[in-house]
Amino acid sequence: MFKYTLCFIIYQNQVLLLNRNKNPWMGRWNGVGGKINEGEDKFSAIKREIIEETQINPDNLDLKYRGIVTWNEPTGEILGLHLFVGFLNEPLSFKVPLKTREGILDLKPIEWVSDFKNLGLVDNIPYFFPRILQDDKLYQYHCHFENELMQSVEIKLLT
Repeated sequence: MFKYTLCFIIYQNQVLLLNRNKNPWMGRWNGVGGKINEGEDKFSAIKREIIEETQINPDNLDLKYRGIVTWNEPTGEILGLHLFVGFLNEPLSFKVPLKTREGILDLKPIEWVSDFKNLGLVDNIPYFFPRILQDDKLYQYHCHFENELMQSVEIKLLT
């Protein structure tokens, strides 16, 4: 069972990202999301996280589930998160950049988020981000890390 959620919010051909102020991925740009609380399903959890981290009403998003991202812990345990993309069809209710308790929210161009040479992003994002925008199929993106550095990503269609 996966304990986390992650969503990339698309607004006017840009992506709303969070530059995290705590671990994991402190100082790196990522989508919004977090832990699934006891009794929550993945959809309830991501909607709660979107509200908590952005104040955006998730009912104003065309929210789509896109699969899972998994990784092995040093103990060998496999952890993972549920991956979403949400398309915002109304104006943002705040100006960016915006400092929040979680970090800094800002809009970035889609190409910027898809660039493998972008060292400011969480390492695995360019592997799945372009696909979650255009492909309705569900995928597993299994990330291989060594000494906390990503080595590769295996992509598998979920049935």
